[in-house]
Amino acid sequence: MRYFGLLFFALFLILCVLFSMNNAEAVRIHFDAGWFGSYTSQKPLFVPVFFALALGIIFSVGYFFVYHSRLQLQIRFQEKEIRRLKKLVLLERESNQTMAQKNNDLEQISERLQHQINTKLLEQNANVVTRLKDNLITTHEN
Repeated sequence: MRYFGLLFFALFLILCVLFSMNNAEAVRIHFDAGWFGSYTSQKPLFVPVFFALALGIIFSVGYFFVYHSRLQLQIRFQEKEIRRLKKLVLLERESNQTMAQKNNDLEQISERLQHQINTKLLEQNANVVTRLKDNLITTHEN
């Protein structure tokens, strides 16, 4: 498959040589360009045919070069957009991680506060219970 292009090109060159050998009779070429003047010449038939073929090849190469350049430009823009979006994703992940860390810190603070409130309530309840016992004992003794 690698040499298929080379074989095709060699076959094309052989056909071009055969065409030029079989069409060697002269053809009159007349080109009138209006104000720019006119051109008249006699050349073998294969010359204008090859000239037209060469112009077609040049036009095709030029067209595909422009088309390829536009595609490359689009690829470059898309790569920039991909890089920008990847940065945004990383920033979002970092912010989510920091938010998760903040949530974790807030949960720890609330747990500590809840624990402190619970211990104070237990102390107050214990104080109330001891006062009630003391009141009961003093009222019971009287």
